[in-house]
Amino acid sequence: TGVQLPKFDHKQLDQKNRLIEVNDLAVRFFRSALANLPQAEHARAYLKKRGLDELTSDLFKLGYAPDGWSTLSDALLKKGVTADELIRAGLSSKRERGDGVYDRFRDRIMFPISDVHGNVVGFTGRILSDEKKEAKYVNTPETSLYKKSSILYGLDKARGEIRQKDLAVLVEGNMDVISSHQFGIGNVVACSGTALTGEQLALLKRFTTKLAIAFDQDSAGKAATVRGLDLARQLDFSIKIISLPPDAGKDPDDAVRKDPEIWKKAIADAVNIMDWLYRQAFARYPQHT
Repeated sequence: TGVQLPKFDHKQLDQKNRLIEVNDLAVRFFRSALANLPQAEHARAYLKKRGLDELTSDLFKLGYAPDGWSTLSDALLKKGVTADELIRAGLSSKRERGDGVYDRFRDRIMFPISDVHGNVVGFTGRILSDEKKEAKYVNTPETSLYKKSSILYGLDKARGEIRQKDLAVLVEGNMDVISSHQFGIGNVVACSGTALTGEQLALLKRFTTKLAIAFDQDSAGKAATVRGLDLARQLDFSIKIISLPPDAGKDPDDAVRKDPEIWKKAIADAVNIMDWLYRQAFARYPQHT
């Protein structure tokens, strides 16, 4: 028929499966560190302050990366993981001087990132003090497993409810997703601060063609919203925009922790994309209204 069939690469599949195993070992290490290490007390206090219960922490496999140059690397090397595998998984980096590797994530709350099937493909690490002069978030670099443009955080847990409700609620941050799920709003996923991509939309289209989008109430968040809308419309998605009340906080995480009903009502009151665009224009140029 003239159709060129791709060749099945068993070696590449085996390598990907091995990296999934390495990530699973890292998840168990981070989970154990969060639960047991004395130096993780500030991490446990941070999650408690954010209002997360143990069930939610378990569901999302939250962990803690200890504040050491090679704590994770040393632990996994002892379990038979090679330095090359640690580097290819994005967990470690090669030392500039001498041999060996050092940890990519140190003294951070760890958010495992799963694909739609629930396989952990990467991590986001968040600093525990905003006063530190370093990046607030550190992510796994692009690997053979982790492609940021094709991942939606929480989709593996949200896909059933997305299909049931025929609606996907898109937010910007991991905590927006986690807080929503804790309070029974289970059709929420995150774009992790990027504009919607074709790969992400193709994933969502397996479960629904209806989107309700909420991003941080700042100019960057609104810009990210607009960038992804044209592509979604071209793919025949029905799009609504969620706007939080002024006193609800800066993002869905703030709103749901203040009162889950605020977030639920904001989703229910989402407006058609064109209405939202008109409102944005009128708010920016009130002299023309």
